[in-house]
Amino acid sequence: MASIMKRGDSYSVRYKYKDHSGKPCEGWESFKTKKEAQERKITVEKELLDGTFLVPDTMTVEEMLYKWIPIQSTKHKWSPKTYTQSVAMVQNLIVPYIGKRKVQELRTYDIEKFYATLAKTPCGQYVHGVKQPLTEKQKKRLLSSTSIHEVHTLLKTAFSYAVEWDLIHKIPLPRDAPKVNIEERTIWDEKTMLAALQTIENPALHLAVHMSMILSLREGEILGLQPSDLDFDAADGHGTISVSKTMQRANKDALEKLDPNQVYHTFPDRREGSKSSLILKKPKTKKSNRVLYMTKPLKEELLAWLEKLKQDEQNAPEKYSNCGQLFRLPDGLPIAPELLTKWYRQWRSAHPEFEQIVFHGLRHSSATYQLLQSEGDFKSVQGNTGHATAAVLMDTYAHTQDKPRLELTEKIEANFYSQDLTPAAPQPRQTQGSMAVSLGIQEPDELDETLVNIMEKLINDKEPEPGEGIIHHEEGVDFIPANIELAGLETSLVNVMSREMVLRQYICGIKKQYDYILIDCMPSLGMITINALVAADRVLIPVEAAYLPVKGLQQLIKTIGRVHRKLNPELSIMGILFTKVDRRTNFAKDIAAQIREVYGNKIHIFANCIPMSVRAAETTAEGKSIYLHDPKGIVAEGYHYLTGEVLDDEE
Repeated sequence: MASIMKRGDSYSVRYKYKDHSGKPCEGWESFKTKKEAQERKITVEKELLDGTFLVPDTMTVEEMLYKWIPIQSTKHKWSPKTYTQSVAMVQNLIVPYIGKRKVQELRTYDIEKFYATLAKTPCGQYVHGVKQPLTEKQKKRLLSSTSIHEVHTLLKTAFSYAVEWDLIHKIPLPRDAPKVNIEERTIWDEKTMLAALQTIENPALHLAVHMSMILSLREGEILGLQPSDLDFDAADGHGTISVSKTMQRANKDALEKLDPNQVYHTFPDRREGSKSSLILKKPKTKKSNRVLYMTKPLKEELLAWLEKLKQDEQNAPEKYSNCGQLFRLPDGLPIAPELLTKWYRQWRSAHPEFEQIVFHGLRHSSATYQLLQSEGDFKSVQGNTGHATAAVLMDTYAHTQDKPRLELTEKIEANFYSQDLTPAAPQPRQTQGSMAVSLGIQEPDELDETLVNIMEKLINDKEPEPGEGIIHHEEGVDFIPANIELAGLETSLVNVMSREMVLRQYICGIKKQYDYILIDCMPSLGMITINALVAADRVLIPVEAAYLPVKGLQQLIKTIGRVHRKLNPELSIMGILFTKVDRRTNFAKDIAAQIREVYGNKIHIFANCIPMSVRAAETTAEGKSIYLHDPKGIVAEGYHYLTGEVLDDEE
């Protein structure tokens, strides 16, 4: 079956075999020593006998991959995007490095060496398989660990086919896949999302961002919607949105090679000679086909948008070309993904006060918020996000749930070590209108006249009655209470003309009656807070000596600066006041020192601070100010000296 021949200083093993078509062939292999030749002879004879002999084949890695791609793409019904990305990976990250190597000659060591090379390779080194000239700056931007891991995944699947084709016995890849250095995606919390939404003036972008924030929709799913997907009467009047299509920009070459049944519609090219087409295709997964529920503000915005579409068509019917999509340009043509991305980037550049995230980061922010709101109900949130499994959702988003744990740690740190071992009065749950509760209004939600009623009248172009809503307190101050309805007013202001000026309009009408008007703001950067900043002359910023409040300080200062530039040139920062300071801990001292170091040269920091005290917390339950409840306590003393410091500053 096999024989050994001496050829000069080497030994050859000769053997006969049949190729894949059954044709008889003869092979030979050379070795330096007779012992090596004898060992190979025994191995070859055994493999020929038991049918495990590997037929010699000269197929290269490049040939194998380009043979594999059409089979894999058809079998698994690749999307045009997946096809294009896979071809690009083969062209630019595999073929230039190991493409000419014979499949049968590759060893695990060769692949490990290949991965090491990729780790030192700049992004964009090859484009369409052609090496590119790179600047020194571009050379420093190396391929990510994620890209190398994707190469590994592709090769693993492709080499498994090579095993099935009897090209190789086993996959020549390392046992362990290249590690991915996961960088946690930047997301926004709910307050930042709402504040950002309220700054978007482009109506199409506003609606798209709103839908992504509330419904966790992908960009392509948003643009793939059609008016027929909206049912405003469903779900007991809440309204539903049916997601069954996604819009994508696809390479025409890829479209020709893939299953045409995946594509519902191809839009006409806007430019002659375009190499890509705008298409409507099946969603990413079966779970992506889903029905979502509208919120009331979103429902109102969708109705207003549909009315705008009608108006656009009526304005220029001869130039209007109705594409059938929900998201259209004024001429009726579809809004493409790249245009929506452009608008979003322009908005992002104009608003550096918000932490920079990509559009898809809105979906991550939304899913994270939903997980928090549902207390970790992954199955329910999965129904909204459209992930294939709850496990995928968990793996993608669970790592972002550290914020509540950090907040819990801070609460423990702040409260455990500073406990007053004397029995404390029960504390009411903090809600909108907590200042009113602190001033003796036990049930603010039952009040007929509040700040909400007054602002609603102004929104509807009605003048409030003189003294309407103002309550005269026994301690010699007047105040206007709020309640839980203030939270609803926040969203109602989104579509109001000159929405930032509503509170200022009211303040201007009453300010002559008072020496000072204090506006107690909720701890957020929403539209109500913006209204307060526009109405105010000066801002006093109370900051707890803790990590999270300090983290939000920078964003608040940026917001104040933006309001000063665009809406209220008279606005200035009076100073930063430390509150709930536990003087016994080094942590509070360190936080205070940090703030003084960062902001002390730019912003006044009050010399006095408000110490932490259980007696101060009790005032809410008592319905009294600290001056009545504990007039000789450390908190009353702190506010007394603060008042003096503020008055001295006024002089």
